[in-house]
Amino acid sequence: MAKYSDEFKLEVVQEYLEGSLGYGALAKKYGIPDTKSIRKWVGSFRAFGLKGIKRNMKQEMYYGEPLLSYNDLKQKIEAYIHYHNHKRLKIKLGGLSPVQYRTQTTLFSA
Repeated sequence: MAKYSDEFKLEVVQEYLEGSLGYGALAKKYGIPDTKSIRKWVGSFRAFGLKGIKRNMKQEMYYGEPLLSYNDLKQKIEAYIHYHNHKRLKIKLGGLSPVQYRTQTTLFSA
């Protein structure tokens, strides 16, 4: 289970971005042991928006949701792999999905 909810993270990030408190003051105010988590949330939010501070898809798919059968699990895993390879955009890959990046790289080297 995630230690902090997405809503909590967003609240802390928004308060930081408003500029009224720094990392240390926010950590103290919200009872967060160190500033590292807040720095990570703010950086992720700046880079990816709301998606940056949300739990990742594989966690969202499996936690708290009972699977009825092997086929359900298999379908969810296949959907995640498809998302991971075809839909997920990476800044390090120039804003492309892994498949788009590999296709582009293959076309340029041919």
